[in-house]
Amino acid sequence: MVGRPKINLKTTVKVEIEVPEMLVGPILGVQGQTVSEFARFSGARIHFSPKDDFVEGTTNRTIAITGDMNATKTAYFLVTQKIEQVQSELGYH
Repeated sequence: MVGRPKINLKTTVKVEIEVPEMLVGPILGVQGQTVSEFARFSGARIHFSPKDDFVEGTTNRTIAITGDMNATKTAYFLVTQKIEQVQSELGYH
């Protein structure tokens, strides 16, 4: 319809990834620099569960990525690429 303003809908998406505790440090980077760069580049918020706060029955921690659809998708891609890199470096398959 002509004359009506377009309504912008705000969408927030949250993705959670479980990662083994031993991969958290390498994913974070020195003083959290790697994840900070991912957050800055993507526009998403990336949050790790607190130390010793594991997924029930595991020693896995949770990475929560929150933002709009595009920001979350970009951050997810960056984080999962880093996870694959770290796993490869540590000899995981």
